[in-house]
Amino acid sequence: IRIETTYDHPYVQIAISDNGPGIPEKIRSGLFAAFVTHGKDSGTGLGLSIVKNIIESHRGSIVFESETGAGTTFRITLPVSNDPEIPAQGTELPDRRTGERRSGTDRRDVTHAMPLSG
Repeated sequence: IRIETTYDHPYVQIAISDNGPGIPEKIRSGLFAAFVTHGKDSGTGLGLSIVKNIIESHRGSIVFESETGAGTTFRITLPVSNDPEIPAQGTELPDRRTGERRSGTDRRDVTHAMPLSG
């Protein structure tokens, strides 16, 4: 499992990747629905549904890319601030230091700012 973080003002993105068998094509479209399970003897199928709801309640998003036999990457994007004025991703913002308009050129590594426990 590989975890990468990037900062793209005013968002942080967390990418979690594996090199497992991937998610079968037939369940990809409903992966975040409640009670969807695959390849497990036990489980409720609520995990990803709950994760998606929590992330969205923080004004974020979660998406995934999967290739059969080559693994899966989940990408979680969250606003860094609780400011309700933060626009949707992709909207140009003025740079706070210079006032110039920019669109996501700041990609500083924020791994050091995000302690992981485990």
